[in-house]
Amino acid sequence: MSIPARQLTLNHQLRQYGNLVKLAMIRTTPQIIEVWTMSGSRLRFHPAQQVEAKWVVQ
Repeated sequence: MSIPARQLTLNHQLRQYGNLVKLAMIRTTPQIIEVWTMSGSRLRFHPAQQVEAKWVVQ
């Protein structure tokens, strides 16, 4: 499912290189969304940028 980056929460898993990755932390500013994955990767998105993510109920 494709959603704007500003709607990402820690209950989402992000699709990266064909795999779903768990999110460890999200930092939101008006200009940028920074996302850290459980594997230690840091990704940056514009708030309106579409990202592939799946809602996961813990």
